[in-house]
Amino acid sequence: MFTSLAGVALVAGCSGQSASDSPAVAPAAVEVRDALGEVTARVVAGRPCRAMVEGIDLQIGAEPLVTMVGLVRWAGIEEDGGTTLTRDGVRAAKIVVDGTKINILDDRGIPVIRLRTEGDTATVLDAANTTVRTAVRSATSIAVGDMIVTGTQDLLLAALLTAHELGPEVRALAACHRLLLPQKSAP
Repeated sequence: MFTSLAGVALVAGCSGQSASDSPAVAPAAVEVRDALGEVTARVVAGRPCRAMVEGIDLQIGAEPLVTMVGLVRWAGIEEDGGTTLTRDGVRAAKIVVDGTKINILDDRGIPVIRLRTEGDTATVLDAANTTVRTAVRSATSIAVGDMIVTGTQDLLLAALLTAHELGPEVRALAACHRLLLPQKSAP
């Protein structure tokens, strides 16, 4: 009996597929659809993080946060108080995260947008601190104005991806930065 069980185990173990050969589960995509149902942004976490915002496709590396758009090099430099985004070595924006808040500052340090969450809602404030949009979470998506975000329940991520006040490269970098934050603190 032992011999026949061992033979079955040997044959089963040589079926041509090991655990490492099994297909990997693709990471979930976060997508933004406009009022017409067209995808305007898509982000897939990973190394590299892949982002498409307003037709610009980027592969964004982590540690350091870096991508190329044509011949232009974008990078994220971790500093006290946030992550400075540079465009060809020149400061372009700064991401400041504080718990349930994110501020995106311009190249002079002036807030472009402020994002705040409370419960199932996020508020998007402009430079004048005026509410311009809200993001509302439901069981399956997040509505931000006339846009629908799927693939996440993260209100701040949804608000970042739909923040047309920011250029597409900054939105893509900020979204990947947000998706990679938990991985940075892991041992």
